[in-house]
Formats: sequence, structure tokens, C-alpha cells
Amino acid sequence: MRVIKHSKLPIKLISEDRLTHDMLNTIEINMAYDSWQAWVDEYGEWFNPYKPNPKQLEIPFPELKHFADDFHEGVS
Repeated sequence: MRVIKHSKLPIKLISEDRLTHDMLNTIEINMAYDSWQAWVDEYGEWFNPYKPNPKQLEIPFPELKHFADDFHEGVS
């Protein structure tokens, strides 16, 4: 199978690879360990389900963005 749908939540998991028991177990372990930090949305942006804190100051450093990207991709 390549598509699996939750019976109660409006969630559908679509994979280019077969969703075997081992693959689903791997996804479960990865979600427990990394939560949402390793997910990328359909636009290639890092997915973050948490709303930003309006009281927190955000200082953009676009010249350092590639360091974060390399870190998440495991490039050393």
C-alpha cells in the first residue's frame, strides 16, 4: 500500500515507497524522536506547526539560513 488514511482524523499519508509495517514503525519512531522538526512542506519550507510567540523578538539572519539547512540535511 502507498496511501493510508486515519479513521477518525482528516489525515492521509501518501508515500512514493510502499508503506510496509517496518516503514510505518520507522515513521512512528521518527515522530517520537524528532516530532515535527524533520518535516518539509509541499513548498520545500521547514514545517513548524507551532504558532510564533508575539512577545518574542525575531531577528532575521538570511545569510545564515544555509547553516540551518545543512544541519537539518546532515551535511557537515
